[in-house]
Amino acid sequence: MNQPRPAPLLLFLAAAAGALAGGFVVLAWAPRSEAAPRGAAVPANTGPSAVATDEASPRFAALEALETVRTAAAPVAAGGGEAEAPAAPAVDDAFARRVRELEARLGKLETQDALRGLQPADSPDALRRQIAMLRGPDQESMLMNRAQRMALCERFLARFPDDPKAKEVLGQFVEDALFAGQPVRALEMLQSYVPRLPLATWERELMFVGVYNSQRDEAKARGVHERVLADPGAPTHVRANAAFFVAYSHLQEGHLEQARAGFEQVIATYGGDPAMKNTVDGARAQLAKIDEQLRANGQRR
Repeated sequence: MNQPRPAPLLLFLAAAAGALAGGFVVLAWAPRSEAAPRGAAVPANTGPSAVATDEASPRFAALEALETVRTAAAPVAAGGGEAEAPAAPAVDDAFARRVRELEARLGKLETQDALRGLQPADSPDALRRQIAMLRGPDQESMLMNRAQRMALCERFLARFPDDPKAKEVLGQFVEDALFAGQPVRALEMLQSYVPRLPLATWERELMFVGVYNSQRDEAKARGVHERVLADPGAPTHVRANAAFFVAYSHLQEGHLEQARAGFEQVIATYGGDPAMKNTVDGARAQLAKIDEQLRANGQRR
């Protein structure tokens, strides 16, 4: 009796899966290439989506297998006309799941290889592109790449402290350092580079607030806001926010009467400015909470 012959599509899918899996095995165990010496030409294809195009490379085989599987699993228009050919048989769920996993893995390998392929940057733009690439599209990428991103920010600031984008890079470093639980390191970087930034005095002051807040140092944070509030060069909305946070810092320390006086001053000073509505509304909301707490303490009727 003749044995039933396997369906051609299943044979094809199995072969494609084998090629794909084989390609990733080689990719996973391929030795990491040494960095090119300084001054060497940077390959043209070094962006985040850069992939090998050499037809002999494992990645090319993996990509070709993926494309072939996608094409075979999707309905194809017959002869370019209106009618469609019958849909391809459903691909086994386990196989489809494996393809998705390999696609995701391929994407990560592409990003890693693109980063490895970038030469030591000799320009601010090249370094900023690498920093942006390491931010990634999701929270997981942000967390995984934090240390490398911080190192690149430090390198940028050491080499290009007067660059117009230095404030942005310094802000990225401080954000990463604070999330990593390194406020002292963040403060040291701020003290080193903020004086060199082409910023107004109030802008420089405000760059330190995040560190003081992370250390729960209300007095230092309040001192920054008090100096900004007294700076006539600061924009109105910046001074209004500073006044709000001076009052709020007193509230955080439990000084209810001082906090109340501060919020009342915000309302009196900025209540007639429609542009300050959110700040004024926030002050009124805090006043209501303070009065409720004072009544509970028997200090106010």
